[in-house]
Amino acid sequence: MFTTRPWDAINWLPFGIYPFAVGLAFFMPLDLSFSCWFFYLFWKLQQVFGRSVGFEHDFPYPHEQSFGAYVGLGLSAIWISRRHLSQIVSVVFSSSTTIDQSQEPFHYRSTVLMAGIGLIFLFVFCYQLGMSIWVILIFFCCYYALAIGVTRMRAELGSPVHDQHWCGPDHMMYMAFGTRRLGPQNLTALSYLYFFNRSYDCLLMPHQLEGLKIAEQAKIENRKFAGAILLAISISLPITIWAYMHMSYRDGVYTGWVGRESFYRLNGWLNNPLKANVPALTASGIGLLVAFLLTMMRARFFWFPFHAAGYAVTSTYTMNFFWFSIWISFVIKSICLKQGGLKFYRQAIPFFLGLVLGEFVVTTFWGTLAMILQRQTYITIDL
Repeated sequence: MFTTRPWDAINWLPFGIYPFAVGLAFFMPLDLSFSCWFFYLFWKLQQVFGRSVGFEHDFPYPHEQSFGAYVGLGLSAIWISRRHLSQIVSVVFSSSTTIDQSQEPFHYRSTVLMAGIGLIFLFVFCYQLGMSIWVILIFFCCYYALAIGVTRMRAELGSPVHDQHWCGPDHMMYMAFGTRRLGPQNLTALSYLYFFNRSYDCLLMPHQLEGLKIAEQAKIENRKFAGAILLAISISLPITIWAYMHMSYRDGVYTGWVGRESFYRLNGWLNNPLKANVPALTASGIGLLVAFLLTMMRARFFWFPFHAAGYAVTSTYTMNFFWFSIWISFVIKSICLKQGGLKFYRQAIPFFLGLVLGEFVVTTFWGTLAMILQRQTYITIDL
């Protein structure tokens, strides 16, 4: 579409209409759906500006800015919850408490105990893998800040995407310290953790929180539901390990580009060490500050239209496909609320739920048929 300088910096601006994305975005708050398409175009304009003034091709480091913004969302969530967290600490280390824990999935002491055991296991596992203590601490602090930020966004706003491809805490450590300082052992160990750091669209924390919310809405006791989750994990974990090993020995391990990706990257770092990337680290810091600023502005001014979550989520790869669908839904919802009010909005809800359900039913049908017949259908399936 854009072939002349500096507009060619936009490179890719797809216009796609996905019914399920239109349907989901209809239930997003207007400020978030507005922020999604606004900041998506804002990133594109930053690229044009960088090309026009001669900045390097990585400018404006959108993924690094998004990482900083997610961390900012996570830290602000912790700060906002500081009183409740302090009460939990007092409950754990004191026998007297005034907090009602009857609706919680687990007692706070049990939760802290399980979290402590899990963190100790992670620490020992990574240390035995070859990671230095300081690398372990920085890596998991960044990882959990990112996870909390994504979870907060999903819980409050329901964004359909948050993949953050190739720019997690491992990537930021390479940018901050350089591969030479990290050394071969840390680089190799971090490459083995790539399976849950390639992207973050399958984070467990937001999915489990949504599951608990669904159970609450369905009048299911949270403790029974949490027990069912633990039972499912205890059953699926050994079965998954066995199934993976069985399939690997029978058919061979996956050697396609995804299977080799982390080790191609490791090979490049070992043979061509990189220095710390100060501009990328600066961009991450800017993203952190912008997230704090937007959060503060929204807390002070009810009318403020920009949301930090929209700033964080819109530089990701998947948003390229969905930004236009979100814009369409934003326009439709705005018209519904302004012209028909809350009553008309509620009357429109079944239609948009139907968009979501209909697309997934049709996709599932054609995908299942493709696997049964071993033929290509309207849905792309690798046969």
